[in-house]
Amino acid sequence: MSTSRSLWWWSINQLIVLAFLLTNISSVPAFMGFMVAHGIVIFLTFQMLVGMAFSDAYLRKIMGKSLIIVLILMSVVPLVGPAGSLMTAFVLKLYPVRAKAKEEFIKVNFFTLESFPLTFVENPSFSPQKILIYLIHGLLPFDEAMHALKLISTLQWSPYKTRLIQLFLEYSRHPSVTLEASRILNEKRNELLERISTLESLPQKPLAELATLYHELYFLSLTDPWLGFFYLKRACAYIDGALKDDPQNLSLLLQAIKYHLEKRDLKQAENLLKTAFKLAEDNWEVMVTLKSYRRELNHYRGKLSYAKA
Repeated sequence: MSTSRSLWWWSINQLIVLAFLLTNISSVPAFMGFMVAHGIVIFLTFQMLVGMAFSDAYLRKIMGKSLIIVLILMSVVPLVGPAGSLMTAFVLKLYPVRAKAKEEFIKVNFFTLESFPLTFVENPSFSPQKILIYLIHGLLPFDEAMHALKLISTLQWSPYKTRLIQLFLEYSRHPSVTLEASRILNEKRNELLERISTLESLPQKPLAELATLYHELYFLSLTDPWLGFFYLKRACAYIDGALKDDPQNLSLLLQAIKYHLEKRDLKQAENLLKTAFKLAEDNWEVMVTLKSYRRELNHYRGKLSYAKA
């Protein structure tokens, strides 16, 4: 029997029970009629409770056998008992009582934090890929997340390191972990910005060093993309200024070619490449790098031609 039909018959028999209670049930036939109607109500209440529990995994977990038995025992009380039992089940179904996550900021033992990477090395079953999968699915425990962050923070800075830390910032369900990830990123960003501020305030600005610092902010993805592109443009401007002071410096030329390629300033990158090829004729190591930059330039040009077509 469907739930709606059971509820309909349940309501009819509840009205019959009410009618018997409002009249005199001292006679045997009236009492028997009352008991039959009330028995049907109890049976239908039991049927609907079990049906709801088995059709809803959450209800089945919350209610269990114990609560169903309590609700059935409540149903023995005429009228209010069955109504209260069904009302309880409907409320649990419509407004589920779910545990609210409570996060406390936990003090981590520094020795444990420092020594934990050794367990990664000594444990052959350790898998960085597994750590990331658990993290993205919100299953990575607090201790393992903090230890993994500690391990990542010891790595040399690169765009990959930044992205790994950003994953903890985006996916970790532990506020303490997201705070630590944010702290690591902010610490590196502030370190670069403070060095830039110090150098910018000097009467004689070290252009090449400023170009390197601005480029590092862009390259490490430590800021929003639009702000990162602004830093890249600053890096290009400073490296061009440094080249004006020392146009024969191959190291500066390589740096400038790299920056302008990243900025997609293909014309400037090509002009710098021509100059660099002339200066590096006898330097095979630099020639290898220049050839890779030329391939990159041709790749971008090909993509641009395809887009225009």
